[in-house]
Amino acid sequence: MKKQKSPTVGYILAFFLGILGIHLFYYRKYIRGALYLLFFWTYIPMVLGWIDMFFIKRWTNELNNNVIGQHSKTSPKNTFDVNEKNLVTQRPEAEDIGPIKNQGDTETIEMPTEKPNSLSMIKDVFTFYSEKDIVLPKYIHLDTPIDIKASIDELKKPNNNRYEKNGIVFEVSISSSHRSFIRDSLKHSQTRGIETKEVPFQSYWPTFEHLDKKQRKWYFYWREQALKGNYLDVDLSYIFIFVYELINYSFNINAAFNVSMLVRLNEAYLERHPKLKKYLNRWIADMLFEIDEQELANEFVEESYNRFIPKLYTLIQENQDSLESISITYWKPYIKNYRETEFFSKNKNKIYKRFKESIPSLKKLYDKEGKSLLAEWFEIKNEREVRYLFNGAVLGREYHDTHVHVEKVYATEDLTKVVSNLFRLAENVVRSENNEKRNIKVDESMLPEDMKEVMVKSRFKTVKKRDKSIEGSKIPVPPKEEQSAEKEVKRNEIQFDWDEISQKEKELNLIKDKIEEKEANDQTTGEEISVSPISGAENDQKKKVSDASNAQSPKVDNQQEEKRSFSADLIEVGEDYDGLVEALSYSQQEFLSLIKEGEIRKAKASEFAKQNGKMLGVFLSEINEIAMEHIDDTLLEEEDDKVIVIEDYEEVIDMVRSVLIEN
Repeated sequence: MKKQKSPTVGYILAFFLGILGIHLFYYRKYIRGALYLLFFWTYIPMVLGWIDMFFIKRWTNELNNNVIGQHSKTSPKNTFDVNEKNLVTQRPEAEDIGPIKNQGDTETIEMPTEKPNSLSMIKDVFTFYSEKDIVLPKYIHLDTPIDIKASIDELKKPNNNRYEKNGIVFEVSISSSHRSFIRDSLKHSQTRGIETKEVPFQSYWPTFEHLDKKQRKWYFYWREQALKGNYLDVDLSYIFIFVYELINYSFNINAAFNVSMLVRLNEAYLERHPKLKKYLNRWIADMLFEIDEQELANEFVEESYNRFIPKLYTLIQENQDSLESISITYWKPYIKNYRETEFFSKNKNKIYKRFKESIPSLKKLYDKEGKSLLAEWFEIKNEREVRYLFNGAVLGREYHDTHVHVEKVYATEDLTKVVSNLFRLAENVVRSENNEKRNIKVDESMLPEDMKEVMVKSRFKTVKKRDKSIEGSKIPVPPKEEQSAEKEVKRNEIQFDWDEISQKEKELNLIKDKIEEKEANDQTTGEEISVSPISGAENDQKKKVSDASNAQSPKVDNQQEEKRSFSADLIEVGEDYDGLVEALSYSQQEFLSLIKEGEIRKAKASEFAKQNGKMLGVFLSEINEIAMEHIDDTLLEEEDDKVIVIEDYEEVIDMVRSVLIEN
């Protein structure tokens, strides 16, 4: 018969030699005892050995009953009478108790057996939170990649490099704030919290080094409460420290735990700290991308990253029935090769309105042709890109950026061409409304055939016709006194003699022509004149003089009238290109002839201007002033390192070259 165990010996061994696990060897718990012996340098086994003193009596009874059971004739198996010893109940250590069996009237229980997996036993002993309760079922299958584990193991080693020279030993330590954070996190991964008062903490990229003694005490308390599902109110910087611990795998090496805890923090503090979602969604996605879980990662990918969508695309998609409500701000980037004219500056609000009102009409014409605005104007592509992980996070472990597939939306060339020409057409419609005879160029081939007609018709609103079936009461006839009063009012109304007004207008135009002619003559002779307001008497005298002069020189008036008529014809047809070319000086014509394909290098233009004794800006301004007089717009403008001709007036350059060749 084997010797029975003494509880006194067990207490002494556990108290004095518990750090080495000697009491566990005494009670035949060899695996657990070996673990205590292996980690004695951490001093944790000493504390655990003292805790084991609470179970010494029970372990003694188990072993002693086992010895008795082995020599019992009625119990050939390793059993013992439960009624004799009722102390075998629940056990705190990680050992399995076999099922209870009935043999006749005697209840027996199989002897406890040691678990072969010692790592799970260590985790149960050393952790102060339930990992199983925290891991979400959705992420339970996640495994930590080997390279991440290796990176953390490498950081656990001392980072000192030793060098020896001539008997002198040099020790070099290399560290960084992010690596120091991981080492601090590893050091405090099992630190328990004690209830305390919160101390405010605000810091950018917070780490343990930023915490003072009281703040650390609160952090460990809050962290433990969060692990237990009690999400206390806390400053955002405290949360970020725990988040950094999780994404660095320094608090827990299990990927399933880290992702699950981040998701729980995100949900718990979403309303209290809205800014947290912006970072956590991105970092959770990064963690999942890093371990090749792209489907799960896409749930946290911000929409603006996963699908690069122009704002105009979204607005058209959301406002199919009210496209005219889209602000002109979102159309402007797609209006190309357009330069604001003087007319535009004065009427831009009308042009914007007319343009926006034309978009629904354009959509209807597209629908008739079986086209879609979005399909014609935008192209969707699926591309592979490098995703840069953990931007803005404190990350001390090694990691590598990864490839992800993103959906991008690109604007097609048709969008810019259609929108640009539609905008030009809108300006022409407004010009027509204002009785402006000069139009700007529009490539109508880029628009549906009936687009111009539809836009012009849209100017006129249909008035609802009166329903003849509904008749109201007749208007009562006013009394005779009121009728006579109305007649009197009508008699007193002002009557305009339009023939006389027309005649007066002609006379004033003639006086104006005479004054302009006089000014032109004075300028050639170097004299100056001043025009003062004309009184009524002087005006009559002027008219008499004008009539007399008109009678004396009918040929001159006919020539002037013919000239004005010719000028009006030019305006009606288009720009006065001939007049512009004639008004240019030889040097200006020569300069324009140097322009090729609508542009000239600014350096070359400046050199030409200097040869003619002028600065480039002044030289261009003189040409543009002449252009304003004849085509009501500028001809040239500076753009970066070149001078360009406005696209609408490229014909002028060809005309200038023709004139120079003829001369």
